[in-house]
Amino acid sequence: MNKEKIRAYIWIAIVSIILGVIISFQIRVVQNNLLNGLSPSVRSRELVIELESVNEKKKNLEEDIKNLEDELEKIKTSTAKENTLIDSLYRQSEKCKKFAGATKVHGPGVTISIENSKEEYASNSLNIIYEYNLILNLINELNAAGAEAISINDQRIVNSSEIRTAGNTLMVNKIPLTAPIEIKAIGNMKTLSASVNQRFGIVSIIREKGYFIETFQSSDIIIEKFDGVIEFEYIEDMDN
Repeated sequence: MNKEKIRAYIWIAIVSIILGVIISFQIRVVQNNLLNGLSPSVRSRELVIELESVNEKKKNLEEDIKNLEDELEKIKTSTAKENTLIDSLYRQSEKCKKFAGATKVHGPGVTISIENSKEEYASNSLNIIYEYNLILNLINELNAAGAEAISINDQRIVNSSEIRTAGNTLMVNKIPLTAPIEIKAIGNMKTLSASVNQRFGIVSIIREKGYFIETFQSSDIIIEKFDGVIEFEYIEDMDN
């Protein structure tokens, strides 16, 4: 074998060794950086296990999301029902407050003005304040005709209101009033007016007594709220 061939074989061997070293180095780099120092088969099994773990976590998260969505829907439904209940209770409360005279109200109705006689020959003792029973009868007639709110000289009439003579004044809700007397009533204005102005009715009786009385219908009457305090000293709730 000549020297030329021997030199060629030597160079081929050297190149092969160098290539082998390079390939070995690359394999180690891949194992260290990509396969965490493991062989491809071992790393593959680890990746399969990690994938299964991720899928399990995903499934659990999806279940958690579904549970949270169900809970949110329950809260929305509960809130809607609660809001409906609160709205209903509020309406009932406002209705009770109106019934108790605790709110300022307005609506159609009648205004009735009563004055002592202005005639010169009228007796000085002729004073509507002394005949509070006529005013009581007038209030009763308005209530019977469906009045929903009544006031006397802007004093709201409620269940606890007193109407009585005290000296030269008319006491209403412990407030002294004097003539002229102005009574306001909210309700069907035609019905209220017809009720008090019927033949031989309370307006006729008051007029015959010598007092000046007029009735006016109005599409919008304002009645102030009851300013007093209602306290219960003796009544108690019944136990169920």
